[in-house]
Amino acid sequence: MSGFDLATLDTGDTAEEGSILELRNPSTGELLLDQGQPVTIRLAGEDCPQYRKAQHAAQNRRLQRGNLAKLKAEELESDTLEIYAACTLGWRGLALDGEELPCTKANALMLYRRPGMKWLADQVADFIRDRANFLPASPTNSLPSSSTSSGSTKLSATAN
Repeated sequence: MSGFDLATLDTGDTAEEGSILELRNPSTGELLLDQGQPVTIRLAGEDCPQYRKAQHAAQNRRLQRGNLAKLKAEELESDTLEIYAACTLGWRGLALDGEELPCTKANALMLYRRPGMKWLADQVADFIRDRANFLPASPTNSLPSSSTSSGSTKLSATAN
């Protein structure tokens, strides 16, 4: 074999299966824990079909409306949060106002839109955008990314 095999860096399958983001306290950087276990969100990456589908839907809405000059920042932000919600595949240990919160697209969107929880949407965005979080596991690409070294883990067969 000659040359570097780019297939070793193909994030497609892993991006679709998702990887685990371990949430951190936005003030201290400490892991958020629920009964001693990290609070986690399983997220699909930018290279998965659901990300692309949500992205294309947002772009098509803008194009159909015409006159992109009238596009508002609030609409762009809303579209982006819709994409993140579409990429939210599951979570563990999340509650809101003392009640366990089921993982649904609507609940993910509600959390990501909540003004006092922008830190949560920021952590989700940083994780999804970092393709290193979605590289297939192999000994040839074992260098940690900034996200994996700061608390994210690859999806394993036993993960939520």
